Amino acid sequence: MGLFDLFKPAWQSSDREKAMEAIKEIDDDEMLKKIVIKASNQDVRKEAFQKMEEYLREDTVKEITDEVFLKELVLTEEDYGIRIEAVRKIKDKTFLKEVASNDTDEDVRLVAAIKLTNPQDFNCKKCGVSKANLDKQNYEKEARLKQMGTAGFINMSGRGLLKCPKCGEIACDKCALDLPGRSEKSCPFCQETYIWGSVIK
Repeated sequence: MGLFDLFKPAWQSSDREKAMEAIKEIDDDEMLKKIVIKASNQDVRKEAFQKMEEYLREDTVKEITDEVFLKELVLTEEDYGIRIEAVRKIKDKTFLKEVASNDTDEDVRLVAAIKLTNPQDFNCKKCGVSKANLDKQNYEKEARLKQMGTAGFINMSGRGLLKCPKCGEIACDKCALDLPGRSEKSCPFCQETYIWGSVIK
């Protein structure tokens, strides 16, 4: 144990076993989230992540910047929502190409493929609206709702672009076809139903 360990929380100890034991004693999800984001030891970080309530884990991934840990999540997690959020944070193109080509999950492959291009360059092939323009509209809408004090009570998902998992064409959600009696949409070019990973972020 180092001298500086005397002035740090037990989970930050340079002694791996002591740090891991400290995680077992922590039940507060906010503290576990802090550890996941800030811990330097990957084993400690993983232990804290696994101990978190499942409904909080996906949002926590959005705040992680360590690509080593993000890659481990992509390769080892069973929850595909967590895997998709991890892929969206990764910048390593070699890793993304491997995921886009070989991952067993169609959604994860599609998100990795989208990440390999610049989403701001995407346009709806049907009406021509760009992602940059839609992002601007969504930002302005959110700002207006916050000014009115209603942001927390109104659906603020905004508009976006979708990439077809079958033909690869891009369309905005307004041009996408509604499926009768269902909440999903389909591609206006080949009528394939969009999957979750189709959303371009």
